[in-house]
Amino acid sequence: MILLIDKVEEVSKNSISNLEQSFKSVESVESKYEIFTLNMALGWMFLLKENKIERVGKASEYISSRIRNVRHDMEIKTSNYIPPEEFFKLRFFSTMEDVKGMQRSNYPETKMYLPYKTYNFIYREPLALDPDLSPYDASNFETFDQKLVDEVIDFTNPLINHMNWIIDEFYDSIIEANI
Repeated sequence: MILLIDKVEEVSKNSISNLEQSFKSVESVESKYEIFTLNMALGWMFLLKENKIERVGKASEYISSRIRNVRHDMEIKTSNYIPPEEFFKLRFFSTMEDVKGMQRSNYPETKMYLPYKTYNFIYREPLALDPDLSPYDASNFETFDQKLVDEVIDFTNPLINHMNWIIDEFYDSIIEANI
């Protein structure tokens, strides 16, 4: 199992720039850490889908230790410190929510769901525990920001392409390599 997590970490680290190249570059190390965490969450989902790991157990400890190590290596400083295990759980469920939302909405045909949380975590509020989604709330005219919504729309296809690309990378490095 450690070899599986090693591969997920390796692919996740090496894939940070893929999303930046597809959409737009990020300036802060915190945003790069968010992309890494997104990649790790996608790797976790991949391992679960392929029945390579169980939902609970040692694998979650290994993932959390990798998140902690990368946070330390990237010298991430945050005022609202949350343990890496909890941070990863929050991001995992947000990522899963965005993936499921896009699947259910038949994106890109319908464009009925946009990954606001993922966009917010990477480009607006890295390391936020509870992102401010009010600029996306069309029912609140005072806070609604159409330009920001348009940017999330522009972000969605590169995000989907990144997700598909990284799943292929996980497949090649784990399944094809018989790990």
